[in-house]
Amino acid sequence: MSATIDAVLAREAADTLEKLAFIFAFAEEAPEEAPPPGVTARVVFRGPFTGTLVLSIDPVALPELAANMLGIDEGEPIEVAQQHDALKETLNIVCGNVLPAIAGHRAVFDLAPPEIGDPAAAPSGRLAGSAVLSLDEGMVQLWLYVDGDPAQVLPPEHRGGP
Repeated sequence: MSATIDAVLAREAADTLEKLAFIFAFAEEAPEEAPPPGVTARVVFRGPFTGTLVLSIDPVALPELAANMLGIDEGEPIEVAQQHDALKETLNIVCGNVLPAIAGHRAVFDLAPPEIGDPAAAPSGRLAGSAVLSLDEGMVQLWLYVDGDPAQVLPPEHRGGP
């Protein structure tokens, strides 16, 4: 894995959560114990490199994400479908910010529609980076999987060598 990709994932996810849902997130080290089960979404992308970005959020934080994005008042019920839609849209925006930050702003990617998935089902490909963000309540975790050599995902200035 690359510290550069980890940093990009953390930075772009925290920025998106703050601007989109008014949720402040702070990068953390990966927890020593297994993380609590979360609600997980994934998006497959194709472009200069192909892969999957996975985002998992603690169930306790998901209603706040959805309420803030949808402008729902505190205490009003939020349907599970609305929560899932908010999570998928958040992931879509994070992915749309992460990929150009890694591959350059001229790179063009095609994103499939995000899907809610089983957190235990790992996508195909090799892990290129991950990030853990701490929220007021709970955490968000991200994993970037790529087909092929994860080192090729890095911009040329971060690859090393000639």
